[in-house]
Amino acid sequence: MNVFLDKYTTPYETVPFDKIRFEDYEEAMLEGMRREDADLQRILDNDMDKWQLFLHPSQQKLVDADYKGTMKVSGGAGTGKTVAALHRLKHLCGNTDAKILFTTYTRTLKENLEDLVKKMDINRSRCTLSNIDQVLIETARQYNI
Repeated sequence: MNVFLDKYTTPYETVPFDKIRFEDYEEAMLEGMRREDADLQRILDNDMDKWQLFLHPSQQKLVDADYKGTMKVSGGAGTGKTVAALHRLKHLCGNTDAKILFTTYTRTLKENLEDLVKKMDINRSRCTLSNIDQVLIETARQYNI
């Protein structure tokens, strides 16, 4: 029995420190990799659309959290920041009063994201997807700048 693989009712479901044995670490890491490999293989066995929109379970908390203000998500290329942002957009658009501005840095990324928003069936009446340059141009026109 590996203590890291059991469920606990402790705060944050952490393993009680007195139950941890040194030999549990390697087995737990290998099991974690096996589980993630199985998740990845299940995705790869399906189509690329599902892979493009795959939200890793560890990122779900970013999507569902109730933030009081802005948040910053950082990570290397390909770590799922944009996918998590799209899932967050869908989550926020579930609110009938939602009015969300989702911006990108480039027009090309905006066009790519429009396809993904459509595939995710995100309610477009509750959000605007634009690149930041377009937002600034429209704002300048609105104020005759």
